[in-house]
Amino acid sequence: MLKLKMKLIFKKENTMETRKLTVSGLVQGVGFRWSTTALANKMNIPGTVKNNSDGTVTIYLQSTPDKIDHFIEKLPSASGFAHIENIAQESICLLYTSPSPRD
Repeated sequence: MLKLKMKLIFKKENTMETRKLTVSGLVQGVGFRWSTTALANKMNIPGTVKNNSDGTVTIYLQSTPDKIDHFIEKLPSASGFAHIENIAQESICLLYTSPSPRD
C-alpha cells in the first residue's frame, strides 16, 4: 500500500471567497444593478445582483478577498446616479454535497 502525505498551502490571495453584500441608499431605479454587473464583468468577478423589496440591493460575488475588497472600493463610483449609504458584508460558506449514488 502506497501512502502519500500531502501538504496544502493556501495563500490569502489565492483563496476563493463568496461574499454577500447588501447595499442601501438610492440604489433602485437608477441603473445601479446594470453598473454593478458591468463593474463585476470588467473585473472578471462572477456573481449576481438583485433588487430587494425593502429598497436595498443584494450582490453575491465569488473571487479572492483582495479582488472583492477592490470591487467594493470602486462600487460607489460605478453608477453616476446611485447614492450608496451603506454596504453590509457577509462571508458565505458554500457547501457542496454530491448526490447519493442511489439518487
